[in-house]
Amino acid sequence: MNVDRRRQRTVSAVALLLSSVATLTAVSIARPAIAQTTETTYAISPGPLSQALASFGRQSGIQVSYVPSNAAAKQSAGVTGRLSAEAAIARILAGSGLSYRFTNARTIVISSTGSDTTDAAGDSTLLAPIFVTGESAFGPVDGYVATNASSAMKGDIPILETPQSISVVTAHRIEDQAAQSVNEALRYTAGVRSESSGAQMMDNPLYLRGFQQSSLEMYQDGLRSVTPGYFGFFAVEPYGLERVEVLKGPSSVLYGQQAPGGLINVVSKRPTDNPVNEVETIIGSFDHYQGGFDVGGTTEDKNIMYRMVGMVREADTQVDYVENNRRYFAPSVTWAPDEDTKLTLLGSYQRNEGDFYAQVPAAAVLFPNPNGHIPFSRFLGEPDWEYETSERTAVGYEFEHRFNEAVQFEQNFRYTHLSNHRQYLQASGALVDNRTLNRTYNLRDIENDGIAIDSRFRLDFDTGRIEHKAVVGLDYLWGKSRWLEQRGAATSIDIYNPVYGSPVDTSVYTSRALSDIDASQAGLYLQDQLKLNNFILTLGIRQDWAWRDTDNLLAGTTTTQNDHAFSKKAGLTYLFDNGIAPYVGYAESFNPVVGTDSLGNPFVPETAQQWEVGVKYQPEGFDGLFTVSAFDLSRQNVQTYDPSDPRYTLQTGEIRARGLELEGVANLDNGLSLTAAYSYTDAEITETKTASQLGNTPYRVPRHAASLWVNYELQQEAVDGLSVGAGVRYIGETWGSDDNTFKVPGFTLVDLAVRYDFGKKFPEAEGLSASLNVSNLFDKYYVAGCFTENACNYGSQRTIFGKLSYQW
Repeated sequence: MNVDRRRQRTVSAVALLLSSVATLTAVSIARPAIAQTTETTYAISPGPLSQALASFGRQSGIQVSYVPSNAAAKQSAGVTGRLSAEAAIARILAGSGLSYRFTNARTIVISSTGSDTTDAAGDSTLLAPIFVTGESAFGPVDGYVATNASSAMKGDIPILETPQSISVVTAHRIEDQAAQSVNEALRYTAGVRSESSGAQMMDNPLYLRGFQQSSLEMYQDGLRSVTPGYFGFFAVEPYGLERVEVLKGPSSVLYGQQAPGGLINVVSKRPTDNPVNEVETIIGSFDHYQGGFDVGGTTEDKNIMYRMVGMVREADTQVDYVENNRRYFAPSVTWAPDEDTKLTLLGSYQRNEGDFYAQVPAAAVLFPNPNGHIPFSRFLGEPDWEYETSERTAVGYEFEHRFNEAVQFEQNFRYTHLSNHRQYLQASGALVDNRTLNRTYNLRDIENDGIAIDSRFRLDFDTGRIEHKAVVGLDYLWGKSRWLEQRGAATSIDIYNPVYGSPVDTSVYTSRALSDIDASQAGLYLQDQLKLNNFILTLGIRQDWAWRDTDNLLAGTTTTQNDHAFSKKAGLTYLFDNGIAPYVGYAESFNPVVGTDSLGNPFVPETAQQWEVGVKYQPEGFDGLFTVSAFDLSRQNVQTYDPSDPRYTLQTGEIRARGLELEGVANLDNGLSLTAAYSYTDAEITETKTASQLGNTPYRVPRHAASLWVNYELQQEAVDGLSVGAGVRYIGETWGSDDNTFKVPGFTLVDLAVRYDFGKKFPEAEGLSASLNVSNLFDKYYVAGCFTENACNYGSQRTIFGKLSYQW
C-alpha cells in the first residue's frame, strides 16, 4: 500500500511538471517583440551622463555597455515620464555626440560616433574595451560589489529593488580571502555566524539571524542541493562557485520548506561569452597540496559555450590523523540557438574524505583544569578505525525561452546521488578525574537518490501605469534514502596522554536503526513586483504539500507524515534617484519536523514570521552597496525536552530574534576594495517546557559580531601588480548551552593576504600571479562554540596557503 501511494505521488508530481512543457509546445508562439517598444516610467534627473546611464540601466532592467572615457565630463538632461527604452536612451544621449544600438532585447551598446567603424550592414563596432553597468546574477563579477542577485525573484534582479536584506560574496572575494569552504567564504558577512563548529571543513552548521541552518538546507543554482530524506554531511567546493548569495529571513514563498534565518544559494561557474583558461596550485599548512583548473570557451558564433572546472586536494588538518582530501569535477555546456532560447547542462562529481571530527568537553579546552588545556591538534578517537567519506554526483539543466517581451518560460532540473559513510568515536559524559574521557562509537551509512525540478513563467506586463514583474511556478522535490545508524560503547582514553589502538567492537551496540525514507514536497507559488513611479510593491503567496514515509526495517513498521502550509510575503521599496532605497517587508516560512512525541503523535511543521525594515544605498558614480536592516523574527513549534520523559521531545518552544545589521561593500578608484559588517542579535527562548531555559539565549548565538576586510592594489609604478589585504573578525561571547550555565568567551581573529600579478610589471609574464594567505595570523587559541558542557569545538589554528596561478 505504501509503495503504491509513493509511486502515485511521484508519477502525479512529475506528470504535472512535465505537462507545463507540453502546454508550451502546444501554444502558438509569436515572434518576440522588440525590447524598445515596451514602455517604462522613468525618473532620471539632469546631471553627469554616467549617472544618467546607471539610472537608466537600473530602471529599465537593460544592460548598458560603453567606454567610460566617452561619457567623461558629459552632462545629460535626464528623462522623466512613461516612454519606450529607445525613446528614453535617445533623450539621455541627446547632445552628447554618442550613438546607441540594441545588440539584443536586453543589451544596449553606446559608442562615440567619431571613433566607430561600420561594417557592411551599417552596424557600429566598438574598438576599445567597454564598461558594463550592472551584471548578471549568474555570471562573474569584477571585484566585491554585486548589484544583482538571483535568489530573491528566482531570476536576475537588482538587489536595490528587493525588500529584503541580501549579501553576495563574489568569486573575486572568495579568491582574495582563499576560502576553502562556504563557511569560510561567509566569514565577513553580516547576519551570518559561520565556523561555529571551528576548524571543520564541512558547511555545518551555519547560523543566520540567530537560527541554526544545516548545510543540507543549502541551495545550488536555485535548487536545493540535497533532497529530502538525506541526513549525512556534505561540503560544497568553493572553487566551483561564481558567487554565494545569502537571502536573509524567511524565504518559503519561493522555496518551500526552509529554516527561518534565511537561505544560502551558491551559484556554480558556468560557460560565458569570454574564454576562461586558468590553472593553479596551492601548498599550505598541514601538508596541504591542491591543484585546480578552470577552462572554458565558445564557438565563433557563440551559440555553443563550454566550461570545465576541476580540483584535486590531498591534505591533513590541524587535528592529528584527520584528513581533508577532495576530488571535484564540474563540466557544463550552454547551447543558445537564438537570443531568446538557452539551454545549459550542468554536471558535477565530488568526493570528500575525512572532513569531520567530534566535539570535546569544555573541561578540556575552556574550563580551568589542573592538567591545562589540550592542544587543538589532539585527536581523541582511534586513528586506525575512524574515517568519513561522502560523494555527490549531480546532473541537471537550466532551460529558458522568451516567447515575447511579456512571457518567458524557465525550468531547472537536477538529479543527485549522495552517499555518506561515517564512523567515529565521540565523548560520552564529562571528564573523569579531569583527564579521562569515556567514549561511544557511532556508525552511519546513507545512500540517497533525489530529484529537484522547478518550472516557472516570468511575466512582464503593465496594467495602466503599474509595471509588473511576476513569476508563477511549481517546484517539486523527491528523495529516497536507505539509512543505517548504530551506536555502542567504546573504551575510554586519557586525553593528556592518549594511547591509541583500542579495538572497537561494532557487534555490540546500544542502539541501531535501519530505515528507508521516501520524502517529497510540491509547491505552487506566485510572486509579483508592482512598480508605480519610484514605488515597488512585492507580494507573494505559496501553497506547499510535504510527504514523508519512514519504514523501520528492523521493527517492520511505517511512519507517515503529511504536512501542508500556506506562506505569504509582502514588501514595499521606494527608489530615490540618488540610489537610496528604504524598504519594509514581512515574510513567513515553514519547515516540516521529523518524528513523534511520547504519545506517537507526528510533529507539526515549524513556522516563522519576520518583520524587517531597512535602507539600501547604491551611490551614483560610485561602485558600492550599503545596507542597514532591522528585523524581528519569531519561530514556533520548536522542539524542547519532555519533562515527564527526557527520551522524547515536545513542540512547545518558541524562539524570537531581534537585531540590527550593517553591511557595506565597495570597489574604489584608488585600488581599494573593502567589505565591512556588524551584527547585533538579541535572541531569546520565549516559550519552553524546560522552565530553566525560559528567557535564556540559545547557544552559539553572539549578541555582537563585526568584521572588516580591506584589499589594496598599490598604485605606485615601482610596485605595480602588488596588492595586500587584511581583515579582522570579532565574534562576541556566546552561551555554551540553552541552560545558560556557562559562557564561551568572545574572540578576535586577524587574516592577511599578499598577491602579486607578474604581468603588470613584466609583460612577458602576463597571466602569472602568486598569492600568500594567512588566517588567524597570531595563532590565537580559542573555542568556537559549545552546545553542552561536554560538547565544544576547537577553534582554527593559524593556517597559511601559498598559491601560484596562470591565466591565458
